[in-house]
Amino acid sequence: MELDGKRALIIGIGKTGTAVTRFLRERNVLPVVTDEKGFSSGQIALADIVGRVEYRDYAACTLDDIDLVIPSPGVPPFNPLLQTAVVQGIPVLSELELASRFLTEPIVAITGTNGKTTVTTLIGEILAHSGKRVFVGGNIGTPLIGCIDDKNRPFDVIVAEVSSFQLQWTETFRPHVAVLLNVTCDHTDYHGSMAAYREAKEKIFANQTGDDLAILNGDESETAALIQRLGVETKCFSTLLPMTNGMSLTGGRLCDSAPDRSDECYPLGMIRIPGSHNIENVMAAILAVRKCGCSQEAIIESVSRFTGVAHRIAFCGQVCGVRYYDDSKGDECRRCRARPGEFFRPDRSAPGGTGQGRGLRCPDPADSTTCQESGDFWRGAGSDQRTGRRGCRYRADAGT
Repeated sequence: MELDGKRALIIGIGKTGTAVTRFLRERNVLPVVTDEKGFSSGQIALADIVGRVEYRDYAACTLDDIDLVIPSPGVPPFNPLLQTAVVQGIPVLSELELASRFLTEPIVAITGTNGKTTVTTLIGEILAHSGKRVFVGGNIGTPLIGCIDDKNRPFDVIVAEVSSFQLQWTETFRPHVAVLLNVTCDHTDYHGSMAAYREAKEKIFANQTGDDLAILNGDESETAALIQRLGVETKCFSTLLPMTNGMSLTGGRLCDSAPDRSDECYPLGMIRIPGSHNIENVMAAILAVRKCGCSQEAIIESVSRFTGVAHRIAFCGQVCGVRYYDDSKGDECRRCRARPGEFFRPDRSAPGGTGQGRGLRCPDPADSTTCQESGDFWRGAGSDQRTGRRGCRYRADAGT
């Protein structure tokens, strides 16, 4: 991709925006930065290249001399600057798309409403335990653009968590292994509709060809239906259904089946992280790393040592017979509903985040797997509004 001498508008000067600005400046591009929230933090982060970055007031920003627009992930597609760029035919690329054009290593990309960080981290750990040089980043940790100039390159594999925000503005992004864990109603305030949200997620498969692999959730009918539309090898994972080409939960084992070989099975007991959803996460990770050449022995050893990711059902301790778990990343309704039923005794769940314009609803009080405690339901981040319904006690203002 030829960038020399171009002027690129970066919208948003957070972690991703500053990384993109540095990358472009080092390639003789004039970065033009604007941010609706102001520049103070970004200017501090970019202080060492002051004088080589142009800052424009957001309210007065125009695209008259701009060759390329790169929005930060949090900038919604209906943003006026993005809409103007589309109308004027100015290329709009996400940081993910830009980075992928400069990377030659095979990419394992993971997306989904829930589980992305857990699966991305686990895949990275299995690959590293297998002796592979691996970069793990994207939507977690280091932005993918930071991999390009990483002093440890070349890598054997790049593992990237990717969000619908990043996939929204991709054109040529092509992961060697693409994982879609699940799709539930989320971020409709950003994408405008559930259909648009799903469409963005499915862009992860758009450019796969040849020997690439698509991994799908076999328990979600709409996701599994992608098998008929994708032109690459596909494998599904399921905890409910037998898979003839993929991974199933069978008799206390995770069994990877294929038409041309005998089943390859893993003990369910190797999984230390709680929750049936984490069985799905482990299945997806196994299918991905097997494609990358990791052995069954290395997989079992890595999964057996994996204790999860911070803020995702992380056991904190026990006081006076009460067990405490940190699940402050549980900011999506379906994810929160799954938690109480994963334990052997009644638990209180304290999900976090904002309602994203939807508000939150109390799960069915008659459902003992989701409502274990009586009490009040609190909704909305930072809100003190009570519904007065009985059946569960949730506090949505407990996290971000």
